[in-house]
Amino acid sequence: MLELTTIDPLTDQAVRFEPNSEALDPLDALDQQWEQERITYVGEHNADPRIKLASIPMLGALLWMLLMFGAMAVREAINQVDLRFLLVSLVLVGLGVVLSFGLRAGIRLRLAEHRYLKQRAALAKALNRPSKPQQLTPKQRISAPTNPYASQWTAAEQQIYALQELHYAELKRDKHYHASIQRIIVDAPKTEQAYLTELVQLEQRWLNERLRYHTIKPYYSAHPERPDEDGAYPIRLELNSLLAFGAGLGLAGLGIWLAWKDSSALLNGMSFIAMGVVFITVAWELWRTKPNLQQAEQRYLQQQYALAQKYRRFNP
Repeated sequence: MLELTTIDPLTDQAVRFEPNSEALDPLDALDQQWEQERITYVGEHNADPRIKLASIPMLGALLWMLLMFGAMAVREAINQVDLRFLLVSLVLVGLGVVLSFGLRAGIRLRLAEHRYLKQRAALAKALNRPSKPQQLTPKQRISAPTNPYASQWTAAEQQIYALQELHYAELKRDKHYHASIQRIIVDAPKTEQAYLTELVQLEQRWLNERLRYHTIKPYYSAHPERPDEDGAYPIRLELNSLLAFGAGLGLAGLGIWLAWKDSSALLNGMSFIAMGVVFITVAWELWRTKPNLQQAEQRYLQQQYALAQKYRRFNP
């Protein structure tokens, strides 16, 4: 397993990560190393950082609920001398063991991520760079006519940006659009063709990702297909989050009432409280893992600027 350790000077650490990292930006090299280390915790099938994993509170709440219901099953097995309750308790204990391993893995991942973010912030400070990219508004996208660097664009760039801006709010592109883009790239100077090709590929990836927010139900259904007047995509709380939260409050309240009314029903009350906490945590998870179209667009805008800087298309 790769370990993130502080190396002095910080700006020299990136070249030690990968044999071919000499040409990489130090922050990029550190990010690539973290991507490889993260895979050792989550596995190849969860390597995509957009995949939201179960949080530590969620796993902890489920483990607590299983333990409570397991204790109830053991009590009934003893009181009624019934092996069926004992079997149920064994099943619950087994599930609890599996969840405990998941909880341990989640804690290890969180600690490793904390080390990475701390090291990245220190490296960014040593390089005199902001640790987080500046937030851009949709109107600051690189294809916008009001972009402060628009005067530096070449004729081919201006044509492609104009087409991208004209069709920006559309979810799909037709054959005529692709043919027009291809003609611009072919007619452009050879020194620009590589940049223009990557620019178009970047837009296509953004379109594919954006389309997912409108074709997968129910998590993506709260996002409108077009931005509002300010160029943003409003986010509304999903109904299933509210239902889960309300059910959690009801169950937790019932558990508190049972424990308060009869001290002998304390275990029952604790079990209902645990179940309520699980539902409340589920509501929080639904909101936390809800795909955010605003964040996805922000990544696209940042990637546009990074690509332009890579090919030195402007002098900021």
